[in-house]
Amino acid sequence: MQTRNGSTRDVSTLETTIAQMAPDELKQVMLVMDKEFSSRKNINMLLEREGVRFLLALPLTLGFTKR
Repeated sequence: MQTRNGSTRDVSTLETTIAQMAPDELKQVMLVMDKEFSSRKNINMLLEREGVRFLLALPLTLGFTKR
């Protein structure tokens, strides 16, 4: 898998990156993301994928963050 340094504002990159990784690779990494990736869609996608470990900053302005 090709890695990419620096930040990106293209949120679809997350789904593409995970799709390109083999299940064995997913179990060996932890995805660390800033709040640009904190949509409900992304969080649900990450939780539904088996073997994905992640750390995601959430802005306090989101309703589901407070709950």
